[in-house]
Amino acid sequence: MKKIEKAADGKEVVKRVPAVLVVSGDVVVYTVTATNTGTAPADKIVINNAISEHVLYMADSASSVAIGKNTTITFSVDGGKTYADPQQLTVTEDGVTRAATAEDYTHVRWQLNFALEPQKSTSVFFKARLK
Repeated sequence: MKKIEKAADGKEVVKRVPAVLVVSGDVVVYTVTATNTGTAPADKIVINNAISEHVLYMADSASSVAIGKNTTITFSVDGGKTYADPQQLTVTEDGVTRAATAEDYTHVRWQLNFALEPQKSTSVFFKARLK
């Protein structure tokens, strides 16, 4: 959920806060935070997140606070078995194959193409609408 607060300079700031109650049609933001608790930089970090069957992924909403550091985002339509760019995904219904839409996605994958320094964190997120 979003909460709007006033900053010290008087400007409005939008903050994410945990949802207390959500109902059909509400938009929620799923956030995953990865923290390197080790003593050396961590690389080749991959975060896979299932999309609940109770929500619909909102197109183009997956992102990362580190997107400028080269984060690759791909999707799955087969329960997380395979991942690809959206334009490469297809689904077959009643024997007919069609291009997948955002509503067909079952998983989101973020590949962090940079090393996460020790004791540092980064977050990835996506938006979904409750069915």
